[in-house]
Amino acid sequence: MLPQARRVRVSWPTTASCPLLARCHLSVPRDDDVQRNIQGIASVFAKFLTFGDGPTDAKLVNNDDWLRHLSYLDFLREYGPHFTINRMMTYDSVRLRLEREQPLSFLEFNYMLLQAYDFTELYRRYG
Repeated sequence: MLPQARRVRVSWPTTASCPLLARCHLSVPRDDDVQRNIQGIASVFAKFLTFGDGPTDAKLVNNDDWLRHLSYLDFLREYGPHFTINRMMTYDSVRLRLEREQPLSFLEFNYMLLQAYDFTELYRRYG
């Protein structure tokens, strides 16, 4: 017997939350480029998932829907106290970069906070 399918949500980093922008010095994509990327991602995942509103259907969402209206100072006040530099330094992704003396931008360092915020928003909006 197969286990009951679980609802899958696919979230893709936006220009506000993508550490590659800092690392690769990429330009910020235009809205039409982002929409084209979303359509491409949806077409790939549609081969494996059923998108829709049913209880087991996948939902493709764009985290820019909640990040674009986010005030950075309000975000830091609300969520910053829940994250410590000490804890972030224990993650291999951060620790190894620093041990190798590879640059770690402020944007990349904040990616964990934005990713946690994404998961919080996904839960609030979709359960």
